[in-house]
Amino acid sequence: SICNCLPNYQESLRNLIHNGYEIIGYARKSPANDDIDTRTKLLQAMVNNLHERSFTSRVYASTCSY
Repeated sequence: SICNCLPNYQESLRNLIHNGYEIIGYARKSPANDDIDTRTKLLQAMVNNLHERSFTSRVYASTCSY
């Protein structure tokens, strides 16, 4: 069921962390015509989601990718 996807995913991440792995995330924004404040807020939201949902200890972020 779709309701079990996030809990199952997070449990597998907890097992990896318990076994000594470090969870590293990556967030990027595709090129767009957004102003810098909007891009920053959207990128920060992605980083926050990686920390909260994927238990990342580090996140690499890019404001623009080609």
